[in-house]
Amino acid sequence: MVIELAYNPSRAFDRLKEIDALRLAVALLAIRSSVTAAVTVTGMYVHRSPMFHKPPFGIEEQAYRYYELFWYAPYTILTVLTIAFAMFYVGRRFLGAPDLSFRKSFEIVSLSFFVPWLLTVPGDCLLIITVNARPQFLVPFHILILTWECSLIALGFRRIFGLAAARCAVLGMIAASIFIVMTGLVVR
Repeated sequence: MVIELAYNPSRAFDRLKEIDALRLAVALLAIRSSVTAAVTVTGMYVHRSPMFHKPPFGIEEQAYRYYELFWYAPYTILTVLTIAFAMFYVGRRFLGAPDLSFRKSFEIVSLSFFVPWLLTVPGDCLLIITVNARPQFLVPFHILILTWECSLIALGFRRIFGLAAARCAVLGMIAASIFIVMTGLVVR
């Protein structure tokens, strides 16, 4: 199902509608958060990659990068859970999807954030090695990946819950906004 999401997402979401994929969703989230911390965040720490903005409270950049090695994975899990809850709450409360469940919202978000992320690991490594992950190269790359991820979220809610395309687009934009605020502004 994971690979199918990359080349035929409509069919993958149709299959997801029929199965319980909670274990898969949890495993994919764990893989994403731990591999990013181990590969990308560690690479940025070792290469002293510049930051998009200075850390808060006068924390020295290299110290911030060091602590980020340990709290990046739990914070990523918190971010995905926050997005899943927002999709559940907004979809159920404001977009007319009474059968929407948090569990299925989490499955959609976790799978949607995993498949495009597969490209970020080698992409981030390449950016770290070639241009030291400078924000002017890293940010557009991650915005492109985030757009793909949130498009998959919108498609997932459309295929599984039958919401109108405009409502699903709203969910995708909410997911992107939460991700940008929690990871783009708060973390880096």
